[in-house]
Amino acid sequence: MFIAHLSDIHFSVNENRAEKNISEIIDNLNNLERKPDIVLITGDLVHDEKTEWYDTAFKYLEDLNMPFLIVPGNHDNPKDLMKYVGNNFPEHPKSELKDNMQYICDDYKVRIIALDSYEEDCHSGYLCENRLKWLDEKLSNNPDDKPVLIMMHHFPDYSSMPSFDQLDKKWFENFQNVIKKNNKNGNIKLILSGHLHNCYNTDIEGIRVNSAPSVNVEVMFSMDNKEIYPDFDKKTGYLLHLYNGDKFTTISQYL
Repeated sequence: MFIAHLSDIHFSVNENRAEKNISEIIDNLNNLERKPDIVLITGDLVHDEKTEWYDTAFKYLEDLNMPFLIVPGNHDNPKDLMKYVGNNFPEHPKSELKDNMQYICDDYKVRIIALDSYEEDCHSGYLCENRLKWLDEKLSNNPDDKPVLIMMHHFPDYSSMPSFDQLDKKWFENFQNVIKKNNKNGNIKLILSGHLHNCYNTDIEGIRVNSAPSVNVEVMFSMDNKEIYPDFDKKTGYLLHLYNGDKFTTISQYL
């Protein structure tokens, strides 16, 4: 299975960077010798919940020659995003929760579980008891014993950057406990996120976690600053993930 992973496009901010960069990425993906089976978009499609930009954002995504799945970021209102996707992309999986965009895609060799880590007025995100209970149920009920990929917006561990690690609510540990409980047979193969505007890698219980670079603008890495500073000189990009039936290999692609 071959997957493209985009994140943090942020339509409506930084002039036309989103339009320019997503156009180049879509052209790259459409012209790969082997096209991805699916594109996973881990949130922040627009900026500051400017849902009037969804028309523009999805007009670009419609140019992809492969299907896509999306989860909301802290800049996307889940209810608005669910409504827009439901009205315009009936082939996209429907959320199994009323207020949060969480769903399963079982159309591929890997089961894709989509999590919604949006929390109103909370930059660092959150996974409440209801969302974690849903995840627990989906991980424990895997009748075909398929390998699992989890996609979400917020990086589910500490990054060492104070600008991202100031948690308004504690949730990393609760999420990781659900992962640990349900990975005794090693079926969870990869966790994908965005939010950090940097290509970040760690592991949770031996499971690799990949944060994609931003499509729009990267962020300066700092272990001291509590503020987020964009780095307009740093290259933006996306990730490619190749599953060989045993493990994932990840390739970084920069514009």
